[in-house]
Amino acid sequence: MTIRLKTSQGFSLIELMVVIAIIGILAAVVYPSYTKQVMKTRRTDAITALSDLAGQQENYFVENNQYASQLAGSTQDSLIKFADGVTEKYGFKKNGNNLLSKDGYYELSLSTNDTRSTFTLTAKPVVNGRQADDTDCAELTLAHTSKKGSSNQGGKSTTKECW
Repeated sequence: MTIRLKTSQGFSLIELMVVIAIIGILAAVVYPSYTKQVMKTRRTDAITALSDLAGQQENYFVENNQYASQLAGSTQDSLIKFADGVTEKYGFKKNGNNLLSKDGYYELSLSTNDTRSTFTLTAKPVVNGRQADDTDCAELTLAHTSKKGSSNQGGKSTTKECW
């Protein structure tokens, strides 16, 4: 009776290269979907901020019979009043007369008509920020009528996809 010893041979170089190629192909397919989903998730930062500010605008209107003319400042016309040296309030960060969203992905701005009886809030990704590559929803808007709007980088309306 002869005894044969089993020898372990491991993986060949070709088998290893095939596995690495399969992993590379899977990563190339999955990564763009992942980054698109991350951008979509970050849009909630803008949507939440616009909704919060619209609610504050309505409260301002009840008290003053007109809408605030600027988002941030120290005057009576400011929606969120900042004392000297204060740069953050209610989670929003002051950026001139505009605000940054709570997570900092979007710059928020406000426009009103001359009589301050209407307003439109706008959220745009911060230039060179983590959301700057979101060309599908480059601008989100919310009006005093609760009308939602958005557009891509080319200016085409994308409201259904963005809200």
